[in-house]
Amino acid sequence: MRVIVGRCEGLASHLLFPSCRPSICHHTHSLRPIAASPPQLARWFNTSESLASWSTGFLPKANVGNLQPEINIPLNKLPDHGAPGSDNIDRTALERELYSTLESGQPDQIMAALLNYDYAALVATMPQSVFTEAFNSLSPAYFVEPFKALHRPLHPYTVELKKFKSPDAIFNDFVRNLSAIVRVRRSAGSTLGLAEYSHLLDCARSVGDAVMADHIWHSMKRDGILPDIHCYNHYMEAKVWNSAYTGKEKYHLRVTPYSYKKRKFQDPGFEGYGTASRSVRKEVNEIFDEMTEAGIEGTEATMVNLLLASARVGHKTALRDILKTIWSVDVDLLTTHYPGEVTKYERTSPLYPSGRLLYAVVHAFGSNSDIFSALRLVEHISKSYDIEVPHSVWAELFEWAFVLSRHTNTNYKILEGGPLHTRVLLDLFEKMTTEHNVKPTVETHTKLAVPAWLYNHVRIFLNNMRAAYKIMDETRRKKITARRMVESHLRHPRIDGKNIDPQILRSRAFADAVHTYDVLRLQVMQQTSMIERLVRLLIAKHDWVGPNWRAWERQLLPRFVEEWRDFIPDTLHCWTHTGRVHFNGLIEFGQGRVTNQRTIQVRRPSINDDFTPDPDYDNELEDDVVWASLRRSISPEDLQTHLLKRLFEPVPLEYRDYYPTSLSYDEGIYPDEHINEKMHGNIENGYVPAPSPAQWPHLVSFSREQKDEALKETFGPCREAKDGDDGCYERSSAKAILS
Repeated sequence: MRVIVGRCEGLASHLLFPSCRPSICHHTHSLRPIAASPPQLARWFNTSESLASWSTGFLPKANVGNLQPEINIPLNKLPDHGAPGSDNIDRTALERELYSTLESGQPDQIMAALLNYDYAALVATMPQSVFTEAFNSLSPAYFVEPFKALHRPLHPYTVELKKFKSPDAIFNDFVRNLSAIVRVRRSAGSTLGLAEYSHLLDCARSVGDAVMADHIWHSMKRDGILPDIHCYNHYMEAKVWNSAYTGKEKYHLRVTPYSYKKRKFQDPGFEGYGTASRSVRKEVNEIFDEMTEAGIEGTEATMVNLLLASARVGHKTALRDILKTIWSVDVDLLTTHYPGEVTKYERTSPLYPSGRLLYAVVHAFGSNSDIFSALRLVEHISKSYDIEVPHSVWAELFEWAFVLSRHTNTNYKILEGGPLHTRVLLDLFEKMTTEHNVKPTVETHTKLAVPAWLYNHVRIFLNNMRAAYKIMDETRRKKITARRMVESHLRHPRIDGKNIDPQILRSRAFADAVHTYDVLRLQVMQQTSMIERLVRLLIAKHDWVGPNWRAWERQLLPRFVEEWRDFIPDTLHCWTHTGRVHFNGLIEFGQGRVTNQRTIQVRRPSINDDFTPDPDYDNELEDDVVWASLRRSISPEDLQTHLLKRLFEPVPLEYRDYYPTSLSYDEGIYPDEHINEKMHGNIENGYVPAPSPAQWPHLVSFSREQKDEALKETFGPCREAKDGDDGCYERSSAKAILS
């Protein structure tokens, strides 16, 4: 019988939601979350154990839409900040707890504390300098960037299939939490300063949300705050990268006649920036004009935004003009032996180039199908200014080379001579790994395996698969180490033999350990998904050796299945010269998990291969088995803390015949005795949690209009909307960006 186990996926640390437990009174007084004022959503939390009033455990795709617009907290419904609270809680004790959390500097705990309902009066009235420091600690570099980078190579369908938390949900939760904190701060009459607005614009830049940036920008203008150079740069970057990190937009950044035409219209089928009358270049240029009129000089980041805005609309002349005017880099002369001298800047100059410019150049010219100019510019600028080329620049360069080498109709129509030869991709890989010591990633080897698959180079394909597995295996070992670090905190001697010491759950070390493990868990799942895709390509192709079907059926296919059997589902289709062989099973490709085994997925040694398995490591249990066993020893009260919910109750994956004994749905989930003894010994009187549904219902995400309304409630309208427009901030015309 099938048993469903909730799999601990990589969920972001900033997902903060009300607990599903109606009442908890454990160790100390109970507190209420800040964003669930209606009675049907009110939940009670324990502050002494966890300063978080929110949790993610019971929702599959938590996002900004989980609270419907009609139940958002209006400003007039916030608690009376003149009173200590409806529960008559000692304000001094609360203040001591809050400031202790802020002093720790741990972003997860600070976010939870600022969202705590009974801290609302303290948050609204605390000194401006204290609030600024606490608010700025909620950095997108911690809450957004690691997860954004890991999601980038994954298709949205893969994210949904594996039940990962989508980038949309991560970004929306982060934005909603920031908006809630701003509403609390303003509820007592406090205002935001330049530092807070600059941080909010930085967050809008990081998530690529131009609408959010518009609301913040005009709220700042209404408050009489004069933006500085950082505000202008963040605002321009939010415009340039609008919606570029979510959904399928990362596949729509290439400039083609078709994409340019589609983006001319209001509803083009593409999200993000516009062209023609909706030109993003026009918007960015006008922001630059306003900045210049304010007497603020541009920096490298400013010129990078102008460069990318021109690239978005395919304005190659503007690309060349910016490089030539600011840095004296003549793109046309790079094809000769005398490219000319660059403009000399002191290293302390705000216009001295860095890896930011190199990345922008690669993205700008690569998205305009000119990969050779991008490569020449990277080499010329890095050599002229003595800049080390970051790995991210090589990764971007390799990605665009891969895109331009694909045999697609677009490449045949746009590129002179058709798609790039595969040799270009291999030469670039050789250059970046040997000359520049760039460590290849699983994504890199996946891209190298695709042309090998296309041209039936089975040896090259297998070499890249095995190299990708080796990298994934190294990451997985780091994840296991991080998991054991988390376990060491949870196995600490308990209070009364049952409850975890609240000081451990509130410690910075534990929060940092959970965050580190969470990022590595998502990274392992990302890399494993890529290897599963390569295995599927390997098995599905039956003409690796051309007409020699005997070699395929009697030698290669059995070896492949044996070597990669942990990455192959029970249901499998194989083609032979006489027809199709069908292996029938419970799991097939296209499901969230391709195997139902308890141990990790490993490869087996093959003929003419120096791979040596590690028996002890190969028998390592999957994380889900470990967490399912460990949670039985934890009290129900402790399980409600936000960090433990993050470990034990993420979106579940579906397991089939996971345990040898058949358990009914109502019996809950019991790890077998062997697993329990291996990991934690015999645990008597362990807590067995109430059964969770196999699949939690997917809540509808906020629409664009609903999200705009939430931002409007917090920051006010973008501008006075006119009839027939959408209320978003737009300007009339642009001046010349360079004189």
